[in-house]
Amino acid sequence: MPNKDILLEGDGTQGQAAVPSGKHHLLVIAIDDYAHCPKLNNCVKDAQELIEVLDTKYGIPIDDTVLPPLFNSQATKENITLSFRKLAKRVTREDSVLIYFSGHGEYDSDFNQGYWVPVEGEKGKVNTYLPNSEVFVFLKAIQSHHTFLMVDSCFSGALFMSKSVGKNLRRSERDPSRWGLTSGRNEIVSDGELGKNSPFAESLLFRLRQNTGSLGVDELCAHVREYVEANSNQSPIGEPLRVEGHKNGLFVFKPKQENEDKVWAETLKSSTISSYAAFLERFPNGTHAKAAQQILRDLEEEKKWGEVSSSDSVVALLDFLDKYPDGQFRREARERLDALEDEQDWQYACRRGKISDFLKYKDNHPKGKFVQEAEHRITALRKELLESDAWRKAQNEHSVLGYQRYLDAYPDGPNADEAREERDALKKKAEEKPAESKPRPEEKPSVTPSPPSNEHPKEDQPVLKTPPTSRRWLLLATGVLIVIAALFAATQLGVLGKKEEKAYKEALNAKTIPAMENFLKRYPEGEYAAPAQQRLQDMENKVEDYIQDATLYIKEGLFYENVKAWLGAAERMKPGDPRIKALLEEAERSY
Repeated sequence: MPNKDILLEGDGTQGQAAVPSGKHHLLVIAIDDYAHCPKLNNCVKDAQELIEVLDTKYGIPIDDTVLPPLFNSQATKENITLSFRKLAKRVTREDSVLIYFSGHGEYDSDFNQGYWVPVEGEKGKVNTYLPNSEVFVFLKAIQSHHTFLMVDSCFSGALFMSKSVGKNLRRSERDPSRWGLTSGRNEIVSDGELGKNSPFAESLLFRLRQNTGSLGVDELCAHVREYVEANSNQSPIGEPLRVEGHKNGLFVFKPKQENEDKVWAETLKSSTISSYAAFLERFPNGTHAKAAQQILRDLEEEKKWGEVSSSDSVVALLDFLDKYPDGQFRREARERLDALEDEQDWQYACRRGKISDFLKYKDNHPKGKFVQEAEHRITALRKELLESDAWRKAQNEHSVLGYQRYLDAYPDGPNADEAREERDALKKKAEEKPAESKPRPEEKPSVTPSPPSNEHPKEDQPVLKTPPTSRRWLLLATGVLIVIAALFAATQLGVLGKKEEKAYKEALNAKTIPAMENFLKRYPEGEYAAPAQQRLQDMENKVEDYIQDATLYIKEGLFYENVKAWLGAAERMKPGDPRIKALLEEAERSY
């Protein structure tokens, strides 16, 4: 890359020549409306913008009386020659000359000659053009300290030295120079889209406008080359010219020295964000730069606070505190954040309507606006839970005494009327049932023993026979077998009951929905089926609660630790649920 180590005024060793303090002369030529050649789009516009930036930023004005810009019809071959003649007569060895030409260019391969095409130039008639050889004569006649020629036209590369120049020379503004910068080599170059700048002019103007310190032409040329080659199909050249008088020096663009104090006073008077930003752009290292930065930051913070304070976004307040952790509105921002989180957490608890949510609100906001109301809600919900539990017990027992116990505890409860109806119905049913008579002892038939006689009984007289011994033994054996079967059945039921009990305890200890579901598949009608069903329902409800809570908190950007804990508990109870996995991934991205 070209050497950026430029010797500025006051640098170098003693005995060297001082930086010339002569005048700046500016000659600008630009043609869009050709008489006989195709019209161009942006030559005059580019030239006018260059005149503006050189005047306002670098204090290099154009002299409208002596060297007025030659635009369109004024840019004849005769007028261009006359302007160069004026320069040759007026410029001294202390002066610097800047020349800019933008228009058509041509190249004659027979004579190895490049040309500028003036406004009246006719296509193919080189005698109507201005050849580079004449331009060299004009430049040689200008006895300036520095000459910098800028050409935005086709086939302008023939202006330069044929041999390569030293890339790493230590150049000084004190030494005379003859530099040129063209938009391309011996090639066709672009004029750009209508209403915009050509690629060459765009890069040149961009660098001159962005510059804040001393800018040597070698650095400017390097920027234009890189910029244009990267954004178009042309290759600019920026090197010393083949013109007598170049002694390895270079021209340096220097922004005007403005009165910082005066501009600072005007900035204080307007006191707007834009005015302080403009001041810092003009004086980034000035004596008032730090003060301007602080005031600008305060004004930006005040503007941002006006936007954030009227919103109901927790995220916006957090972003504000991150950007201005020690700002003037940090206390108000934190108070607003606390109030907003208090309000949002309370609304969330009310929407859910569960004891756990109101308890969570109290834990997160011990001095919150709704703490007393939360305590009232918790008390009321506890009463509802106790009443609901008592009613469930009464229904399970389904007795006059059970319903009466519920009514004694909750005479005005939501289920009181139904409890009275059930109690009274059971009473009525008990009263209507007929009384059972006590069983009477079985009467044994009277048996009149046969008289002790040798007479045989009459044929029509009933004879009472005693069962034989074998029949009594058969009856006794049957009874024993019945008892043994009953004992065996009871034993088997006990074994099965113990297996079910063990399986139920294992499912409880696992604390997972799949474990409880497996138990119910094995024992759908077992002794522990009912409590297992209730336990399963409780776990499923809890998982759904965790998922709903986590979804809301992720959306609002609240309490990552809570979200993580809820989803972890849900994952343990219901492993493999895709909703839980998706929420965990979303939480990782969001926080």
